Amino acid sequence: MAQVQIVGLSDRALGPAAAPVSAKTATARQADNFCIVSADGKAVSLAFSSGNGAASDGQSWLAKNTAGTGMAYQQFVANSDGSAELQVSRSGTATFVLAAGRTVRDSSACGSGNVTKSIAPTGSVPVGGGPYTDVVTVVASPH
Repeated sequence: MAQVQIVGLSDRALGPAAAPVSAKTATARQADNFCIVSADGKAVSLAFSSGNGAASDGQSWLAKNTAGTGMAYQQFVANSDGSAELQVSRSGTATFVLAAGRTVRDSSACGSGNVTKSIAPTGSVPVGGGPYTDVVTVVASPH
């Protein structure tokens, strides 16, 4: 079995100063890069899931505050150059495949990362009552 590894997976908080990162939506997004290592250089599947579950619209996941109030948001994943973007929070699309030519064979080659994840609130971010959090699990496996 091939060895795969996720390197540098972390989050930045979404705030009012977050800049749009895609012309696809007018909603502000916050993006972070991370790196996928595939020891044999082959493609890697990344399966995403939300700890708080899906919002009622089937397009979003929920972040919650300490009182349990929800804020719907969309989770996107793409190659680091922005290509092949996939909305993994949409029902039935939770797996992103990083192609063999985009993986690196060793973590020392990661640089600024080969995958970008971003979030966008589905509606307006509620004022007060925050922070809103969710635990998103990412499972990497050979494709």
